[in-house]
Amino acid sequence: MGIFDCIFGRSTTTVHRSGMSAEYRAALRQMRKQKSKLYRTVRMAVIFVSIMITTLLILAVIVKDMRQEWMFKFIFIVYALCAGGGMTLPWITQFERDRRKVSNGEPVAPWHKIAVFGALGLIAACSLLWIISVFVVGDSVKVLISGNDNGHNFGTSFTMLRASIIVTIQVAVATVVVTNAMRYGKNYLVLRVIMYVALLYLDVYLSWIVGSITMAAFEGSAFLPFETKFWVPTVLMTVALGVAGGLFGAQAQRKEVELFMKGDMKALTEGEVDLIDTETDATGWGGASSRSGGGDPEKQLKKIKELYDKGIITEEEYQAKRQDIIDKM
Repeated sequence: MGIFDCIFGRSTTTVHRSGMSAEYRAALRQMRKQKSKLYRTVRMAVIFVSIMITTLLILAVIVKDMRQEWMFKFIFIVYALCAGGGMTLPWITQFERDRRKVSNGEPVAPWHKIAVFGALGLIAACSLLWIISVFVVGDSVKVLISGNDNGHNFGTSFTMLRASIIVTIQVAVATVVVTNAMRYGKNYLVLRVIMYVALLYLDVYLSWIVGSITMAAFEGSAFLPFETKFWVPTVLMTVALGVAGGLFGAQAQRKEVELFMKGDMKALTEGEVDLIDTETDATGWGGASSRSGGGDPEKQLKKIKELYDKGIITEEEYQAKRQDIIDKM
C-alpha cells in the first residue's frame, strides 16, 4: 500500500478485519511477507536497533557510571541512522514495484529512478545533518550545564538543529507527495490534492515554528505560531489529512475484499494490492475484466455469503454481487 494506507488506513479497517475468517487473515499476513528481502531486512534492523538503543538510553539515564558524554552522543547518532533507515522504506517499496513492472515488460517512467535515488541521497543528507547536530548541540548542552560559556557560540547549535529539523520535514513531505504520485498517477486525484494541500500547509507551519523558536530564543520576542489565527487552520488541515488518508485505507480494504470474494488468493498474496480497477460495475466491485478473471461461481457465492454474514458487506452489496455471479454462470 501507499504511505497513507499505512498511516491512516489501518485504523479504519481494524474493526472489519477482526471479524474476518482465519483464511483471510492468513492471506493478509502472507501478503505482508511478500515485501522484498531488502525492505524486510531494513525494517527489522531499524526496529531491533531502535529497541536496543532505547534500552541503552534508559540504562544511561538510570546508571550513574554510564552517564558519559560519549555514550549519549553514540545513542543519538544511532537514532539518526535508524530514522534515516525508516525514511528509506517507502522508496525501497517503490523501487521494488518499478523493478517488478520492468521484469513483467510494463513501462516505467524514467523519472521514477531519478526520484528514488535523489530521495535516498536527501535522506542520507538528513542523517548526516543530524549526526553533525549531535556533536554541535551536545557541546552546547555540556557548556550550558557547566554554567561557564566562555564565549561559546550557541547560535551555531540553534542553526544546526533548525536546519536538521526543517530539512527532515521537507524530505518527509516530499516522500508522501512523490511516492503517491508515482503509485497512483492521475487516480484519486481529488483525495490526493486535499492531502497534498494539507501537507504543504503543515510543512510551512512546522518549519515556521522551528524558525520562530530560534528567533524568540535570541531576541526575546513573542512566540506567535500558537495564536488562534495560526493553529485553527492547522487543526482543520490535520483533520482533512486524516479523513483523506482514511478514505485511502477504505479503498485498500475494499479492493482486498474484492479479491478475496473472487477467490483470487494469488492476487491477494503476491504483494501490493493495487487500488485501481480495470473495470468496475454498478455495485462498485470489479467487473469481469478485472485481474482475477472470474473463478468458480460456487466458491464466489460462498465467499460473498461469508462476507455478508460477518457484516463486511451490506445486504444490498451482497444481493447485487450474488445476482451478478448468477447472471454470468
